[in-house]
Amino acid sequence: MMERSLVVSLVLILSLASQTIRANDDWKKETSWQPFAQRWAASFDKDKNISAIYDLAYPDWTKKIFLGVIGGNGNYRTEISTNIKLAKQNPWTDPLAADKALLDLSRTRSSFLDTGTLPDKWWQTVNWRVKKFSLDSKAPDTFRLSDIDIESEVAKNEGLQKIIIDSQKALNQVEGDNFGDQYLNGFTFELDRSGNYNISWSPPAALIKTSGPRKLSDLNNVKWAFNQSVVVFFVKEGLMELSSLAGPTITGALVGTALDRFFHFYENMLVTQENMLLEVLTDLAKSEPVFPNTNLNPDQQQKVIYSLIFAQASIENKWQLKFLWKDPVKEWKRTLKQTSDFQKANLTWLSSHGSTYTLLNSRFAFTEGKINNSALASLAGRKPNKKGPELAINYSDVQSIYKNRVAEEIPTGFVFGTYFAPYGGAIARAFYKHYVEQPMDNEKSWEGRLLVDLEALTASQSKDYSLEYKILDEQRINPLVDLRSESLKLIDARRKMIGL
Repeated sequence: MMERSLVVSLVLILSLASQTIRANDDWKKETSWQPFAQRWAASFDKDKNISAIYDLAYPDWTKKIFLGVIGGNGNYRTEISTNIKLAKQNPWTDPLAADKALLDLSRTRSSFLDTGTLPDKWWQTVNWRVKKFSLDSKAPDTFRLSDIDIESEVAKNEGLQKIIIDSQKALNQVEGDNFGDQYLNGFTFELDRSGNYNISWSPPAALIKTSGPRKLSDLNNVKWAFNQSVVVFFVKEGLMELSSLAGPTITGALVGTALDRFFHFYENMLVTQENMLLEVLTDLAKSEPVFPNTNLNPDQQQKVIYSLIFAQASIENKWQLKFLWKDPVKEWKRTLKQTSDFQKANLTWLSSHGSTYTLLNSRFAFTEGKINNSALASLAGRKPNKKGPELAINYSDVQSIYKNRVAEEIPTGFVFGTYFAPYGGAIARAFYKHYVEQPMDNEKSWEGRLLVDLEALTASQSKDYSLEYKILDEQRINPLVDLRSESLKLIDARRKMIGL
């Protein structure tokens, strides 16, 4: 959970950022376009200079998405305890705080923590807008998050009230179409035959339409994308404060879990879309051009690159942000050197372990060997571990990455359980996000970069990567990221919108 001082700082940053962020209908103000690689379009100002890069494949808010399941047979107390113990081994965790968290967890009585079963008559403890829910003799078969009177839960806390209002305003700015005013109405909990609740989000009727292209980079204001990311960060962290309603309440757990899952997938989707464009710029920087229609001069390339690395700067990492803001050129060179060092280390590992490889480009390689067997390896995302490079695709067992992610990526019951031991749960949740979800999200971002590389090679060399597209589609495990076939339809529809 963020410190209050950081929340206040973000409120101030948000107020400044809102002066430079326009709603997500900027594309309507553009008058001239040309294609940029396969998935983007470049807009031009009145002097015929490229002014911005727009994403034609940015996911549309038109479909129902599944966020996870609350319930089931599981000992979440053990899972939370394990994560706290693992967190204790890391230098960033206060060992005394971890010990207190374990003691807090051991003293917490909760049927859900022990068995995955919701407390008896839990619905009668919730403050519903429709009072019949609390009067019924059985749990509701279906309810929406908006059926809960959230405002009354935080009526005594003006700070949380402000966060809710500001978060809605921020989403209105980022997504447009009054998205923030509508999105809480989209969360639904549906009881299944096993007695578990399936959480989903469906766009309210007012949001269901094919939206226009999404601006990713503004060449006239390289910090525009950073201001966008500030808003998203503020929304996510601010709403997570909403989950810390007084005490381990059912309402807090329901609200917190639904929003935790939604904004986890949302942030991952945004970062992946940015990384796809960054891959094109990396390709140009390394003189490996395979992308069509990328006619940017060196100054324009730098501006797009800077805007994207600004967007992905971590607000929590003050040192990174300080150096990036002061010298983006140095930060970009550092990034290129790091990816180059990772590549060399991974290729050295492959050679020393009897594996052969064929480079797709400087970031990916097809490999054959006794340890990894047949795979498409990601070379630039991290150093090799004892098993070798990160695998983007495992041809020897195409289901392996998918199965691992299914087991790790949707810990909805775990997240829900952490709210019943607020102190210990917060440490466990932070550890899980940092050491499980964050590395997995990084893998997905690199797989997004791989996808656009394969698309470029398909276009330029007529190579068939249909198997790779299918595997990458399946193992993305993010309901907010479209299948490639859906993305291609959006690209075609948006090209027509802007007259390409």
